[in-house]
Amino acid sequence: MATIKDKLKAFTPEQEYRIRSAVSVKENGKRYSIRLNEPSNSAVFQIDGDIIKIGQRCDKLILFETTKTSKWNEVFVELKGKDITHAIDQIEASVNNEQFRHASIDKRYARIVGKNIPRNTSSSVLTRAKIRFLKEYKCDLRAVNPGTSDNLQV
Repeated sequence: MATIKDKLKAFTPEQEYRIRSAVSVKENGKRYSIRLNEPSNSAVFQIDGDIIKIGQRCDKLILFETTKTSKWNEVFVELKGKDITHAIDQIEASVNNEQFRHASIDKRYARIVGKNIPRNTSSSVLTRAKIRFLKEYKCDLRAVNPGTSDNLQV
């Protein structure tokens, strides 16, 4: 059965597929990483300018395989300064892009990495986007500080 890995084979990963227990991405001095609860096959792709060259797009895609079901998880990452609305638009354009849709996807995550991002007001742009992302894309959207490490289940 074909997977998202097969669908993206035309693109060279920034970090090759291999078994890892942690994955980290960095750009313009901002870093984001994930820790997996057990080692998993994973890779990192540069979306901006590589997979998507025109229009809005986020910076990175982290793919990791679930060990129990052999399905894949996607983590879309935007390494941003302060413009939360633009970051949400970039992430949404990537999550909604046909290139990243496949039946082999189990879970989808989106992370906006930046400082001074409003996180806790019920009427904020981010809060509304979180609700929309869950409803429309089944995607967990969060804003995190640079250097943050998420613990994700494989």
